[in-house]
Amino acid sequence: MTGVSTDEPVLITVPIKGKAIITKAQIAPQRRVEGTKNRYSVEIPTKFMFNALWDTGSTVTLAVPRVIETAGLKPVETGPVRGVDGVETSRPFYHGFIAIEGQGGIHALAMCELYALEEDDQLQGIDIIIGMDVIQQGDLVLSVDENKKHWFSFRTPSAFKKISFEDIE
Repeated sequence: MTGVSTDEPVLITVPIKGKAIITKAQIAPQRRVEGTKNRYSVEIPTKFMFNALWDTGSTVTLAVPRVIETAGLKPVETGPVRGVDGVETSRPFYHGFIAIEGQGGIHALAMCELYALEEDDQLQGIDIIIGMDVIQQGDLVLSVDENKKHWFSFRTPSAFKKISFEDIE
């Protein structure tokens, strides 16, 4: 297990392989640091990493049942989730931290309300869908280097600066 502090900025940069942004990720339960109001400690079981798709079209973060079971999360309550087919279903949700594998190890990114995916959802090897509830907590950048290799970078918390290419020639 890796202990992670959640009070420092986290930056990950990973190459994009294929046509989607997929990283290795884990969900961990929230544990409030004793005597504090908004500080959490996260223990991430590093041997259990899952495939996570970064999906700007998803408003929430979702995971297959085995991810939730591995993290030992308990349902908070249920809430409505509308799928890509437009059908709304009530699904349990959980409170947890999402952690991503990047350069230099595993980094706790953000707290999230994690919704459970149904067993019959067609995910083709994807275990976690990282939605805008997490993505909006930071800065996301896609770039191409001089070798035409595509890169994905994410920083949380946000630098609170407009990222602009106006000054680049």
